[in-house]
Amino acid sequence: MLQFLFIFFVLLFALALCNKSAGFTLAGKNGKSVYILCFLFLGLLAAFRSPIVGNDTKEYIRIFQDCRDLLDNGTRFEYGYLYYNLFIHKITGNYQVFFIITSIFLFATYGVITWKYSFRPKLAVLFFFILAFPGTVNTMRQCFAICILLFSLDYIIKRRWIFFIFMPIK
Repeated sequence: MLQFLFIFFVLLFALALCNKSAGFTLAGKNGKSVYILCFLFLGLLAAFRSPIVGNDTKEYIRIFQDCRDLLDNGTRFEYGYLYYNLFIHKITGNYQVFFIITSIFLFATYGVITWKYSFRPKLAVLFFFILAFPGTVNTMRQCFAICILLFSLDYIIKRRWIFFIFMPIK
């Protein structure tokens, strides 16, 4: 719990530095660089986590190491997720690289979507950390599915329902 509070205050301090009313800023006009640094910081925490962090991390490592057998023998896991594991496993057998690649995808998606659609993206970083960050290290498959659906957010806004429905299939 103490680490969580420490990270929260580091993010709060970084975002306060990019506030225009602070008198000085390290972030230019709109604070985008500090925003990116905050998501980069959170992404690095998730990418280089220990195998004992998160309830399901050991299971994700097992799935990554046994993805070929799971595809051949059938499993309860989603086939798209298993093929994603297999693709990365063919590149490298190191599960830490798998976490790095997955964290890049998750945090880049969350960061871009939040910056694009949030009225207060710096405040959204804090809400993301409090509400969604624990899920990125615990329920990674669900966060992966959410990020795929977030790509179709443009289609919802433009009211192109057919593209929204078939976006996850692409």
